[in-house]
Amino acid sequence: MNKNFICLGLILSITLTLGCVQTPTESYPRIGGDWILRHYDYEENLTNTENIRIVRENGDIILFSGDEILCNGTIMKNNLPYPQNLTEYIIRGCDFRGLGIDVIYIFNNSYLETELPQCESCNPSIFTRE
Repeated sequence: MNKNFICLGLILSITLTLGCVQTPTESYPRIGGDWILRHYDYEENLTNTENIRIVRENGDIILFSGDEILCNGTIMKNNLPYPQNLTEYIIRGCDFRGLGIDVIYIFNNSYLETELPQCESCNPSIFTRE
């Protein structure tokens, strides 16, 4: 009986270690440059438009509105669970003047969309290139 218990303990103590694979920054979407950011209310009415500049250095992202820094974030692979796994890449760590936005979805090199802000009267903000 003791031999079976020791053997079972050895089998259970075997572990598998998986390494993390870091995405090369060259494969990140090319989102640096000038954008138009549109903010919408809960009824999808346009409430504000501003010109935004995105600067990307490796995985770090800075969003500027004129001289104001809107956010410092990080571009990364989207590993969020369903239903937030909308896109392959996201930007994390932005708050957008206290709107409670943590995720910006990168749909392609000319369209980005924020997650639903925490403010009750807002819809996601949309970035487009013109």
